[in-house]
Amino acid sequence: MNYIYQHGEKGNPVYLGDDTSIKIRYWQWPKWDKESIYFLSKNTITSKIYVKSRLFYDKFVNQLNAYDDNTYSSQTYKSSFTSYYDDYSYGANIEGGYQFNSDNLLKFIVSFKNDVHRENNEGEPQRTVSDYTMSYGIEDVYNITNKLKIIPGLSYNTRASIKAQEYNSSTDVVSDLPENNSSATNAQIALFWDLNNNAKFKFTVADKTRFATMKDRYSYKLGTALPNPDLLPESALNFDLESNIKVGKKFSLTPSVFYSHLNNTIQMVDDVEPGISQMQNTGESVFYGADLTLGYKLLGNLNFNLVYSYIERENKSNPDLKFTDVPNHNIFGYLDYKLLDKLNVILSSQYSSDRYSTSYGIVSPSFNIYNLNINYQILKNFGLKAGVNNIFDKNYTISEGYPEEGRNFYISVKYNYSK
Repeated sequence: MNYIYQHGEKGNPVYLGDDTSIKIRYWQWPKWDKESIYFLSKNTITSKIYVKSRLFYDKFVNQLNAYDDNTYSSQTYKSSFTSYYDDYSYGANIEGGYQFNSDNLLKFIVSFKNDVHRENNEGEPQRTVSDYTMSYGIEDVYNITNKLKIIPGLSYNTRASIKAQEYNSSTDVVSDLPENNSSATNAQIALFWDLNNNAKFKFTVADKTRFATMKDRYSYKLGTALPNPDLLPESALNFDLESNIKVGKKFSLTPSVFYSHLNNTIQMVDDVEPGISQMQNTGESVFYGADLTLGYKLLGNLNFNLVYSYIERENKSNPDLKFTDVPNHNIFGYLDYKLLDKLNVILSSQYSSDRYSTSYGIVSPSFNIYNLNINYQILKNFGLKAGVNNIFDKNYTISEGYPEEGRNFYISVKYNYSK
């Protein structure tokens, strides 16, 4: 049984870029609270049968204050408001397994989830959007040999709109939006091949479906978007080849490649009206790329690691429509130097190439930053960690017009009572 309570507050950076279509917003969240209860269990019924369960209830409450200007003191403009969210979800998934023999394990799973979103601005009536999702799945883990394993799987999924309301401030009326119900059958097959202790491979083919979320279909996103109740599910045929290779005791390599073909792509389209976006089905798309993780033991106490990711995302039906927020190239590397048994120093660097911030082509430029952190184990159960991020105070953005942190320092202590 797990219980979590979180109280949070946060601000919102103002836009500092060059896109004149983006409105500057002076927003603050004095309340960003979450509460969760989880129950997990695993029960062995017989030597061949087991049941796993997961039950949960999540509650999310937030308050947004939109102000007139950067003094954050008045709310007199039409663009200023106070918004309240009062959301909750609950659900469960039950997994059962039957071990036919040492080479064959059959799994069944049933899951459901109920999502409820309630919102209103101060002085307005509350409106509700809610969904109910069910999924039924079966998977067979079969060892063909002691080095070759195959895992086929099949699932049937449904998502039903229970309620979808919107508010018209001109008439002061809460009305119903069209329902959006979907169902899909998904299939996947994975092949695992352990060539030897130093080379392992995995190949996966999957036909998957993504249902449009409540936010995709019904949200005005606090005045920045239009709903689209008619969004269709997005389907994708995915191919993925992964490997894990070791060369001697010093060198390891984990390359992988992937390709996905999407239909009814769910994509954010900016400026459907000035400064307003909308989630739309934009047709046929392809995603493809590669990942590479490399590890090398330079010395007994000096390790080098490199992670490289490459991805291309193209909308074949509308090439001028850009996918946002993900760079084509991302490189993360670090040197880990261990001094004695108590002190280690890690110098890391991250490079990200350009990425689109809007579907009409506004770009957030590439950047390269360096970080340093030092860990010192003072006592067996007591440690100290300190460091500096963005050592050279690089001015960079992940989303165009919203600068990230400059040079910043941190220090923390850690106590492990179990040692």
